[in-house]
Amino acid sequence: MLNTVWEDVKQQYYSGSVITRLILINLAFFLFFRLLWLGMFLFQGQAAQSNIFDFLYWFSMSSDWFKVITRPWTFITSMFLHFEVGHFLWNMLYLYWFGKILSELVGKQRILGIYILSGLAGALAYFTFANIFPGTLGAYALGASAAIMGIILAAATTAPNYQMNLMFIGNVKLMYVALFVVGLDLISLPTMSNTGGHIAHLGGAAMGFFIARQIQNGTDWTEWFNNIFDKIVGWFESVFTRRPKPKVVYRNPNKPNKPKQKSGNNGSPSNNRQAKIDAILDKIKQEGGYNNLTAEEKEFLFRASKDE
Repeated sequence: MLNTVWEDVKQQYYSGSVITRLILINLAFFLFFRLLWLGMFLFQGQAAQSNIFDFLYWFSMSSDWFKVITRPWTFITSMFLHFEVGHFLWNMLYLYWFGKILSELVGKQRILGIYILSGLAGALAYFTFANIFPGTLGAYALGASAAIMGIILAAATTAPNYQMNLMFIGNVKLMYVALFVVGLDLISLPTMSNTGGHIAHLGGAAMGFFIARQIQNGTDWTEWFNNIFDKIVGWFESVFTRRPKPKVVYRNPNKPNKPKQKSGNNGSPSNNRQAKIDAILDKIKQEGGYNNLTAEEKEFLFRASKDE
């Protein structure tokens, strides 16, 4: 059964939308830490309560300069990290609802960029205010709320009159939903309850608004992010994806070369192909190795070796 579930998850990840992939990544982080806590509880008892948070904070955004410098990955991991069940479920519902709306409005290719950039803005807002007003925002921040606030504000800025059908309320314009969630964070600041989270939410919301306005003005901030992301993914694929090396067969230098046939009436495709292989092998011997070949020559030799 577990194999079937795993195969279904992989299929959803590779065939699903960006929103589906983001939800699955958040789910993976959530399940990892909850199951780790369960395992620690079985062996450590009540001590697991504090120990799990000590480990969780290695992936959360800190307000401490030294921890931020020595744990730079927390800028990314913190925006996928949830520990409380309610926090995770509500964030994923918001991500699904508003992510689908934003995908229809600006295109699915911009969703990941808006999510990441808004999450980074939220982390920076939290870190900045935590150091301006020390002791007021808490030592750590985690969760996808800032990234999701960016998606909500981007959608509301792009189509403020878009109608949402809310349970028990009816149709509501998207701009009023955005104003409500932003206003809720603002009026919650003086309560000193999750103040760091509210600051992060407002930072993410500001970034979502900014990106949407820039897109409307003809500047797409997600484009450069997508270019960088594609290069990073391409690098990892080149490192971790094994590609069979072409088989290179060296000819005996003492063996006389057969006269090369010219293309045309006296030549055939097989003879022309062999002549090109011979020329590439000669180049390898004369210029010091396989690495001196052009990309086109390497690809031709690779295909030829597979056909042998």
